[in-house]
Amino acid sequence: MMSPPLHALVDQWVADGIVSSEQAQRMRADLDRADPLDIEPRRTDGRSILIEALGYLGGAIVLVGVALLVFRVWSRISPAGRLGLAVAGIVVLVVAGALTPVRGLPAGRRLRAVLWLGATGLAAASGSLLDNAYLHWAPAGTGTLAAAFGAAAAGGLWRAGRHPLQHASTAVGTALTAMFLTGWVTGWEGFNWPAVALCAVGTLWALLAQVGIIPDRVVGRGVGCLLSLFGGMSTLGTGPGSIVAVLVVAGWIVVAMRLSDLPILAVAAVATLPVVTNVVTQFFPGAVAAAVALVVVGLGLVGAAVVIARRRANAVPAGRPASLSLRHGVRVG
Repeated sequence: MMSPPLHALVDQWVADGIVSSEQAQRMRADLDRADPLDIEPRRTDGRSILIEALGYLGGAIVLVGVALLVFRVWSRISPAGRLGLAVAGIVVLVVAGALTPVRGLPAGRRLRAVLWLGATGLAAASGSLLDNAYLHWAPAGTGTLAAAFGAAAAGGLWRAGRHPLQHASTAVGTALTAMFLTGWVTGWEGFNWPAVALCAVGTLWALLAQVGIIPDRVVGRGVGCLLSLFGGMSTLGTGPGSIVAVLVVAGWIVVAMRLSDLPILAVAAVATLPVVTNVVTQFFPGAVAAAVALVVVGLGLVGAAVVIARRRANAVPAGRPASLSLRHGVRVG
């Protein structure tokens, strides 16, 4: 049942013309049907913080102990035994995360995400151990298998938990799989095609998130942007590679302008400095040319930031915030 303050707030939105009467009626009905535990956040107290801290501390102690144990006996364990240890670790971490209470407990949700991230890392390691034990592929093949195992594990855990950490690890695992697979096919020779593959997967991931095919648009767009820029910057060093890097950075600046996304603009701006420096020194040697290029690009980025800020300001009616959020998590606007 929706509390009286929420009813009054919805009524005020109708009076101010923020929402229509039909929208207000739908909001009241949805909130009345919602579980109070889902819309009323619990206050963060010392106990929840202590539970989270103990979980992290215990996990770190276990990790150090296992590392010391493995260091001493690893050489005496068979390849199949090493793979079995990795699989056992995956099971333990996944089960521990599944048993962690998360409903109404943000600390528990974070702890589960970290535990499942550890399981993802062990899944990637198990791919490498599987290759060392039975397949004996080339190093690029080993990397492909490890990245694919990590991406598959992260994707399954992301589907189960819908946490941004699993979203990011799924995207990274997928991009690394494409990168290692491309390197395996091309032999890591000639043009840096693995970096292009990394850039392409990051760009595609951001696009699919933007159109809603991949859930959580903000996280998907941000992770895709980082992967795309990292791949583009990795092509620096040759003429064609530098052109690719310039196109990638410029493309993300245009996207940031189009979407009025300041975080993406900030990330692209950071990537601009090494890209511009490399291109100018490669094609236009000389201190004066480099300085002029940096000044021009810097002014362009400042102008882009001002344009985005003005767009956001103009989108907000005078005296009214851009969006109103209930403290219970319902967003309007």
